[in-house]
Parts: sequence; structure tokens; C-alpha cells
Amino acid sequence: SSHFDFRSHTAADVRPCIGIHSARQTVLSPHAAMSLSGPWPASAGLPEPRGEKRKAHEGELAAMVEKALTDKSPTSGSAPIDRRLENFLTEHLAEVRQGKPVKFPDMVSLHTYGMARAMSFPKNQNSYGNPLIKSYKCQNGVLHNPVNDKRTTVGVFHIAEGGLPIADDKKGVPLAVFNKLLDAALNPPEANMEVPFGSGSNPPARAWVKFMARPLVCPEVPGYTAEKRMEFRLMAPGTMVANVDFLESVFGNAGEASLPENDAALDAEHWS
Repeated sequence: SSHFDFRSHTAADVRPCIGIHSARQTVLSPHAAMSLSGPWPASAGLPEPRGEKRKAHEGELAAMVEKALTDKSPTSGSAPIDRRLENFLTEHLAEVRQGKPVKFPDMVSLHTYGMARAMSFPKNQNSYGNPLIKSYKCQNGVLHNPVNDKRTTVGVFHIAEGGLPIADDKKGVPLAVFNKLLDAALNPPEANMEVPFGSGSNPPARAWVKFMARPLVCPEVPGYTAEKRMEFRLMAPGTMVANVDFLESVFGNAGEASLPENDAALDAEHWS
């Protein structure tokens, strides 16, 4: 194998060796091309809506966000995935809750990819900040910088006891402790409910937000097995809507969870 001395070359020499090409030379495998979602900056060599097309796209997202924030119809328990989660938690925590059911608060459903990013910034502004997170629009996308940013998940996840074995790098907690963590999570301080998109209004817009993802966990093997997908629901107080932006950029957005076509239980063949 050939030896490449990075110390004697410029950044421009090194980039092609590690897969970074100029805007005109960017090479993507078919799989990578299909897995990337826009809009992306032209400087990255990826397609980007320009001019009026980009303005129209951003305007559509902003309109969807405004409609979602002004629509006061109740959403708690309206989607099958929410009812499954509420029923499981109510059953699993029955002893420590003395029969009190778990009910999620009404939330704004972010059913379209890009709504979370639009909601993460005040209208017509390029940055947003609060004591928990600072967000910036950048040339190559966005930067969401939480005040407590960790590069590892070790010691972060709390898993309630009473179910499957808990891995050594996770924190196992008694059901009573998890129940208190759950109650605290579902009742955040009012300041944490402020939605960045509506922070300039009077009064500021406050809401919970949620989205659903159904990432692929088993690809289809023709003649042997169909593809399998898991489902998960992310819920966050409005000020942390950037979390939704980050996760849907990784796992995609499965759409409006209350629609039958997006109900995993009605598609048992492809549900893991």
C-alpha cells in the first residue's frame, strides 16, 4: 500500500484522499445520494433550491409551522403510537402510580421534514439562543449547540428496572425513581415551553412538539424476509425543538402519526 505524508501536503491535497471533493467533483454513492435530504449548500456539491424556489420552499414550511402553532385542536392520545406508549407506561408503572394513568400533554405534531428546522429559529432571523441551547444558520446547514453537549452516550440513558436486562453503560433506576423522572419531564418550567419561531410574538408561543420516525432495522431479502422497521416518538418542550431537527435529519420523518397509513400496527409484516 502507498504511504501518504499528510504533513507535507496542503488541505487541498488531502481532501480528495479522505473523500472530500470540490463542488464540481463531489462523488456520492447511490445509497448516500438517496439518504441525504436537502436543502444543502451548493458549496458542498449537493443540490440546493435557489432563488424563488428556495423562498417558496421556506415559505411553505413557515406557513405549516404557523398553522400548527395556531391550531388549538387537542392532540393528546390522538395517534396510535401515543396510545401504545401511554398504555404501556400506565401498565408498567401501575404499582408506583397507584393506578393513575400516564397521559401526554397536547402537542404540536411536526409531520413534515423541515418543520422542526423552521421552528428552531425566530421568523426571518438566523440565530436563536436561550440558557439551554444556541442555534445558528450556517453556510452548510445549521448548528445547534446545547449548553451540555456530550460526545458519548455513556452514563446518559436512564432505563427503568423490571424489563429486559440493562447494559452496563446505562443507568438502571427503580420504577419509583423513573416515575418521578417521567413526571418531571412532562412538567417542564414554563420558560422551557417557548417556541423559537414564535419567540417574537406577544405573548410568546409556547407548546410541546413531537414527531415520529420509522427507521429501517432490517433490509428486505427477496424470497426470505420483508424489510422491517421500528418506530419511535420524540417529544420535547418548545425551546428544545432543535432536538427534533437533529433526529429527523438522522432518521427521517414518518409523517402524521394519526393517519392509518402511518400506523405500524396496521403493517405488522414490516414492523419489527
